[in-house]
Amino acid sequence: MNRVSSNSAASVPSSDQGFGRALVISIAFHLIAVAAFTLRAVFYPSDMIDLQDSIRVDMVALPDKQAALPPEPAPQPEATPAPQVESKPEP
Repeated sequence: MNRVSSNSAASVPSSDQGFGRALVISIAFHLIAVAAFTLRAVFYPSDMIDLQDSIRVDMVALPDKQAALPPEPAPQPEATPAPQVESKPEP
């Protein structure tokens, strides 16, 4: 007579319970963080940052464009003599 208790078949291992609890805590923390940043942006707006001075480009001291150099002549390959073929005497 092997009887399986009804609690052991329906129970969830403790590692799954810990994961579910950690997931709920993580979601709650993320919602609190998003709400805090949203409320800060709405109730404490910051001044606009002026980036015009940092974007300005100095166009006075650009280097002159260099003239293109003529292509170098390709080296001439040396002529190699044809190999000497020796004929075999016929038997």
